[in-house]
Amino acid sequence: MKATIESETENQLIVSVLDNADEHHRITLDRTGTLDSHYCGDEEWNAATLSGEQAIRARRSVRFAKYYCFRTHGIAAVDAYGADQITYPERLTATALVLAALTPETVERLFEMVTNQFEEPADHVVEPPTADPDAEWTHIEQDLLLDGTRGRLPTLVDATIELEAIGALRQLLDRYPDRRSDLLPRRLATILGSNHQEETTRDKTTAPGWSIVDTGTPHVHWEGGEVTPGPDTGVVDDTDWIRGARIQLPRPDRPVRTPAGLQRRLLDHLRCQLRDCYVGMGLAPPSGCRVRGPGIAWCTELYETHPTEQRYHDPDAIVDWTQFAPLSQLQG
Repeated sequence: MKATIESETENQLIVSVLDNADEHHRITLDRTGTLDSHYCGDEEWNAATLSGEQAIRARRSVRFAKYYCFRTHGIAAVDAYGADQITYPERLTATALVLAALTPETVERLFEMVTNQFEEPADHVVEPPTADPDAEWTHIEQDLLLDGTRGRLPTLVDATIELEAIGALRQLLDRYPDRRSDLLPRRLATILGSNHQEETTRDKTTAPGWSIVDTGTPHVHWEGGEVTPGPDTGVVDDTDWIRGARIQLPRPDRPVRTPAGLQRRLLDHLRCQLRDCYVGMGLAPPSGCRVRGPGIAWCTELYETHPTEQRYHDPDAIVDWTQFAPLSQLQG
């Protein structure tokens, strides 16, 4: 995957994309990220009316064009967890690094609702839908809100990829599951400028740097498609906050009994989401994110149902990581 800006005006950008099949796409976006037109060669493409592999290539090309505009022009063109299905790798990376720096006590406080839902039998803070009181829940969603300097995000993700930091951090969490007396959270918090201490506050103005300032209202998805919200967290939206990630954790095969276990599961989940973002743009994921397991819910469904997609969501699948363009093509 390669991209260049053909032309730009006050209102729009025209992006040329060469996809992994060596076909040229001409994609016109306005400065909010809305797709105005998409041509592959001389043929106009619309992912909604295409089928099979063409639809997947069309979506990957548009996502790549939008992300390229973000990296080169700072335009927030990607509709995170929305129409574009993926999100920004920068935000996921920052969230994953901060999550890895938390002490188990902070993990327990921030993710109390997820912990209760993961218990067996589940402590139903969110009750099943009244139309089907015996329904089983399938996955839980919750937004994680970050406080930090947006301008640092591209540098942060590039350095993290170069140093293979996320994979290394995941190994450290296995080696030191109880880190109350370990220096890892403190060292990583220093690198990130994170606010988190043993006793944290929701006041985002206490210190500069990165922190998970709060979690949004959880939503539980049930068999049959029903979605029910959990208790209102009372979070007031703040345009200075960054919606770092939306966890979309499926029902676990076995209970998660400790905060350290939940932390490892959350970090694995964010690594899978990072994989989905890069695969969703036709790019090979960084080495620390070449992992198998459920990530972004929409992508998991695609991998499960589309005959030409690899089963990235399946922990037992054999995956070919060499079929996509190298990540270096994206970085300037």
